[in-house]
Amino acid sequence: MLKFFLCFLPLTAMTFDILDAPINSWLVPFSVSKSRLAREYNDVSVLELYHWAQLRQILKNTEGFNALPSLSGQMKDDIIKMLYEYIIATDLARHFTFIQKLTVFLSQKSYSQIFETKPGRILISCCIIKFSDISNVSRPFHIYMKWVNSLVNECIIQNKMEDIFQFPCHQFDVSNISAFQRHFMDKIVMPFFKVLSQFFQGPLTDAFNIYAANRMYWNIFHEAMPV
Repeated sequence: MLKFFLCFLPLTAMTFDILDAPINSWLVPFSVSKSRLAREYNDVSVLELYHWAQLRQILKNTEGFNALPSLSGQMKDDIIKMLYEYIIATDLARHFTFIQKLTVFLSQKSYSQIFETKPGRILISCCIIKFSDISNVSRPFHIYMKWVNSLVNECIIQNKMEDIFQFPCHQFDVSNISAFQRHFMDKIVMPFFKVLSQFFQGPLTDAFNIYAANRMYWNIFHEAMPV
């Protein structure tokens, strides 16, 4: 049964790559009055719900593509709900609530019991999606820095868009990237990794080691910055 839940994780992951929303996550808070997406989703999990809606359209309407073949109506409904949970789990606004939920769940279940219920299997599957979503900081340095550079470029574009649409401007400073990365790694990623390590103890060893090396880079980078 676990394999059934896990087999849809690649489909969820691909959704974020092939269905890129026309507005980034930093612009969403400033777009309530002007963005059709923000109004449509009541400014709640806008990017995630956009991806979810587009995935539903693909599952329903794409000719020659049937991701849910020969399944009963109830089974299809269960899969749709499961995919929704996977996508919503990546909303960072729900990040700490998710960590609390995971902490409580793991404290009440043994390793084997986690897989005995559907909520448990979905929760662990959501953990895998969340890990892949925020784990760029634990990838080899050359890959990690490609992601960092993409963030920098996105922030620069954001500044330009804020100016065009007359949104409150962040005035992004490239020199702040060190502080941003250290905060993201320490306050967002590491708390989740620590909780997740209770479950995936062995497989996370390499991720922790690479994370530590990348984190050390920002310490050195920060110390080398002119005052």
